Amino acid sequence: MQTETEVIDGLTQFYRDLDSSIAVRPPDWRPEHRGAWAFGSWRMQLLATAALLLLIIGAGVLIREARLLNQTNPVTTPTPEVKAYQAMVASDVQHVAAASAPACNTTQDSSCPAAIAALTSAAQHWLDDLDRSHAPARFAPMEAEIRRNLTLILGDLNTMLVAFRAHDQQQLDAARNHGAAVDGLLQDEGNAIANAHQGTTAEYPALVRAQVSVLHDCGLCQVTISQRDADCTSDMQRCSVNLDTTLLTVEQIQVALVRAYAPDQLAGKEARLQEDLTSADAALIKMTAALNASPARVTPELASAHAALVTALSRFVSDANTI
Repeated sequence: MQTETEVIDGLTQFYRDLDSSIAVRPPDWRPEHRGAWAFGSWRMQLLATAALLLLIIGAGVLIREARLLNQTNPVTTPTPEVKAYQAMVASDVQHVAAASAPACNTTQDSSCPAAIAALTSAAQHWLDDLDRSHAPARFAPMEAEIRRNLTLILGDLNTMLVAFRAHDQQQLDAARNHGAAVDGLLQDEGNAIANAHQGTTAEYPALVRAQVSVLHDCGLCQVTISQRDADCTSDMQRCSVNLDTTLLTVEQIQVALVRAYAPDQLAGKEARLQEDLTSADAALIKMTAALNASPARVTPELASAHAALVTALSRFVSDANTI
């Protein structure tokens, strides 16, 4: 377990590295600014801002909680099977990260097909590895998210290739924008498993409290929870942003709770938290699908998915308060 000074030093170095890594041009997976995709750009910028705010909020809470942390129980050593699974995921996420860099900004970029092929190969290899392995129970919910996101990114890559061959710049931009967001989340999920460690009886409750704060401090998440279904369909674009941000928040909370998992005596309560978050994730996906299918009216599917989301997140907060 890191001391408070180590936590602060680590965060300081993170922001220094982040600042020094900002390129003069847009990142390779992001297109140049074009009027044709103004909404997509605004939406992605808002999601990126929301992600940064989540990081800052979570870091602040963790620094505060670090003062309370003590090593109060021995940490269980992972089994050889768990270590092997973590090593496999670590290798796969490194291959995906290495293949995520090539530029593919325009339909005139001759390197685009090869770049798409490289990332497609890395993503498919990761998916194949998961099919050949058996996830430890503690990582099973996160593996399900990784599988879904690998399938999504493979679809985005295929769309990018079709758009490149058809010289459809707008479709290329849209697919890359979505793929970039999924790619970042996918790497966070893989790294969470690869670097997962068991928290202490002091660390884990503090981490859970921090994640409840992240959910409460996410303004767009609170809008998603409290809004009427008719409000969602009356402004589909804004509702879609709210749903995307809430989904990002829920999945980042899942990542945090996998990276530092519960001590043995809290394993049952941890399983309930993961079940709550998985239910919320599924409800958000169903809401998005229902909204896209019938954007002009409230459907039973949209209403039931929204009710399921409210129930799942309410249960998550309630279950977290028992830890």
